[in-house]
Amino acid sequence: MQEVVPVAKRTYRTVEIQHVDASKLATALGACCIVAIDLAKTKMFAGFASAAGRCIEIVRFEHPKQTRLFLELLCRLRELGVALEVAMEPTGVYGDALRYQLTLRDIPVFRVDAKKVHDAAALLDGVPSLHDAKACTLLAHLHAQGISKRWKERSAVQRAMRSLIDERDLYARPFETAYGRLEALVARHWPELSQHLDMDAAWHLHLLCEMPGPAEVRARRGDAVALLRRVSRAALSFERIEQIVGCAVSSLGESMHDQERSFLRSLARHMLALREHIRDVDKRIEAELANHRELHSIRAAFGAVTTAALVADLGNPADYESSASFEKAMGLNLRVQSSGNNAGQHTIHITKRGPGRARRYLFLAALRFVQSDPVAREWYRARKGYRADIKLKAVVALMRKLARAMVHVARGAPFDATKLFDTRSMTAVTASPSRDAGQSSLAGS
Repeated sequence: MQEVVPVAKRTYRTVEIQHVDASKLATALGACCIVAIDLAKTKMFAGFASAAGRCIEIVRFEHPKQTRLFLELLCRLRELGVALEVAMEPTGVYGDALRYQLTLRDIPVFRVDAKKVHDAAALLDGVPSLHDAKACTLLAHLHAQGISKRWKERSAVQRAMRSLIDERDLYARPFETAYGRLEALVARHWPELSQHLDMDAAWHLHLLCEMPGPAEVRARRGDAVALLRRVSRAALSFERIEQIVGCAVSSLGESMHDQERSFLRSLARHMLALREHIRDVDKRIEAELANHRELHSIRAAFGAVTTAALVADLGNPADYESSASFEKAMGLNLRVQSSGNNAGQHTIHITKRGPGRARRYLFLAALRFVQSDPVAREWYRARKGYRADIKLKAVVALMRKLARAMVHVARGAPFDATKLFDTRSMTAVTASPSRDAGQSSLAGS
């Protein structure tokens, strides 16, 4: 029979901020106070707890309407001789303004991992529920137990990179979506062109702006050849151009209506505009990185956009205690699920606890390393996942290697693929760390 844990009535009673008596609260708290704040967009809760983590009072206030009253209460408690420490979860951006105001008032702020709060739901009352007022008591308890870290504000370079990558994603994500739609339309109306498409090239977009469909290319073959020569800037050989134009003559695609041609032309124009925005942001990222010498080594090995994305979400890799801690911050450390009949295959996965955007940019960088670095390519192909046709696992294994290498590169060590990968069982390859391995693509990095 399951044990029923008795819970005192109204354990999580809250009071409005304007009804709090600072003097009585200060007397009840003593010399030290933990202020545990449960963040939200508007309705926030703050638990005032003793140094042992026992909540004396839980206050509710509306942000930002009543935030000044809350800050005044904290200042009043400090005037009454109460030493304050604030504990909160890293919940999106809702707490940024409040944390900024606390920093201005020299009130120390500590960070409690949201997963730890979730896992401790039944710790104090035996009930696995979690609500705003209860979260305050858990935050205070965990902070009192030392399960928190001093909140580290983002550096100026991290904030700059974050803004640049946010702006880049503003154009790169719609570009990826539009490219998917373009591929679908080409597969329907001009399937032979699909094998020539390249996300990093723009010649096909210029072609479709002028001649949205194989029928137009057939009718204006000479103009199509001249256009491709001009916009490709010698990137396309004469033979390749002839193949592209020639495949329109005998295309198996479905014939297009006027509105379908109009949509395809508009889509190509939209993608060209997005492409220009992305290239402009990439130039600004290059310029910003040039002002920070401590990031030059990472940029040389992994590319400007990848460097900016990782610094934006994780900070400088050189600031981490070890390469393993940086790997963990990215969510690339392994978790094992093994119990009884489930032991064995498919029980080891990465935790994915870090920022997904950082992993996405590193994933694209890993794909470029496979293409450009012979040692990385040979190691990748030797993975069991690659041989079993589960190539994603092999790419993730390469990502974990690159994440660990990034810490050493950030601290000044040159990137050397032969030191990163065990080459003893590989076919003889020549390691030639290439700057092209880290160059950016329009899609993601």
